[in-house]
Amino acid sequence: MNGFTTTITADSATAVLIRRQSQSTFITRKLVHQELLRAVSERQLRLADGHRTRSPSRSRYSEMQDQFAAIKMESTSVVDQYNNTSTDRENSLTSFCSSANSSRSQSPERGCSSPRQVFHPDGPIQISAIVSSLITNDLNEQRRNLPILQGFMDKLSPRKPVFAVRVWQSRFFFIENSCLCYSRSQIPVEERNRVDHELVINRIPFLSVLCVSELGESKSRQFFIEVQDAKQSGKLRQYIFRTKTSEQRNLWLNGIRKHFKHSRDVVHLGSMRLKQINS
Repeated sequence: MNGFTTTITADSATAVLIRRQSQSTFITRKLVHQELLRAVSERQLRLADGHRTRSPSRSRYSEMQDQFAAIKMESTSVVDQYNNTSTDRENSLTSFCSSANSSRSQSPERGCSSPRQVFHPDGPIQISAIVSSLITNDLNEQRRNLPILQGFMDKLSPRKPVFAVRVWQSRFFFIENSCLCYSRSQIPVEERNRVDHELVINRIPFLSVLCVSELGESKSRQFFIEVQDAKQSGKLRQYIFRTKTSEQRNLWLNGIRKHFKHSRDVVHLGSMRLKQINS
């Protein structure tokens, strides 16, 4: 009898313990469920009010987009202002620079966020200064590539009032100080820069040259140079030369043309710089 009573009492205690555990589990689940409902409700309220929170990476990305848009607008404005100040157009190279600036204004350069990168520290960069720099570089390249011309050629004697006959005269020709010089005999290189050299018969400045052309057929050995006569104002003088072969004639003809063009370009650049200083 006592053993049976003890068994019933133990079973009752176990049942009570199980019941309490079940109630505790139920309460825990209920609390979790309520917490979930509260979190969902707060999220819905935030979405409804338009206060959706952004992650740090998304906020940083949006900030970078805004900064890039501001930089793009500022650089476009600066380049447009630069193009509006470019009114000095001397030649076709100026038009090329202007079109290049226009293309840059349509697609601003990366990192152009400050006017200091576009303007010179002492003031706005003028187109004439850019053109002057480009031409200077081109002239330096031309001078390095100018051919070295020297050697003997025949020169037709000038027409004299008394003697109507013109004869061929062998002369030594070379180029020095933008002039085509000739003498009766060869002059050493180190002495050619002497303006008052006694062996130099004449100097033909390239700036006085009006025309350089072949004379006769393509296989001819002759060519001529027409210049403004320095002794008689308004008069023209023609020098006629003859080489041993047509190939030598072409070498002299093309070389003199290159030196002639280079001398004219140097003078043109000087006039542009003078105009820029006076403006």
